[in-house]
Amino acid sequence: MLVLIANRGFNLPGRHIENGELPEETLERECFEEGYVTCDSPSLIGMIRVSHEENPLFNHRGKYPLIGYQLFYRTNVIDCLPFRRENESTTRIWVEPDEIPYVIEDHELTHYIVDEAMTV
Repeated sequence: MLVLIANRGFNLPGRHIENGELPEETLERECFEEGYVTCDSPSLIGMIRVSHEENPLFNHRGKYPLIGYQLFYRTNVIDCLPFRRENESTTRIWVEPDEIPYVIEDHELTHYIVDEAMTV
């Protein structure tokens, strides 16, 4: 499942951990908020460290930390609910893994994530 986010294009669901949330709870919340699906049995694929230490445009007062981490999970969709557009996504689509490069114009990392998710 991919979701369309304004100014980001199609991508995997995800964002930020809310205060007091576990990463798996964030995954479930984001899948619901952005894709209107419920999911279970998350398995961690991996993570990356994101550093803005050498970014001259980094805003120290912005919403992103100087150093952060992105965690990537594979999960099973257990219920697909009516799509309501109540949050930041405007649509969801179901895409075969081989079609991802033709839909996501982000960076290659997304393709590696999907490839790894398909091997789990």
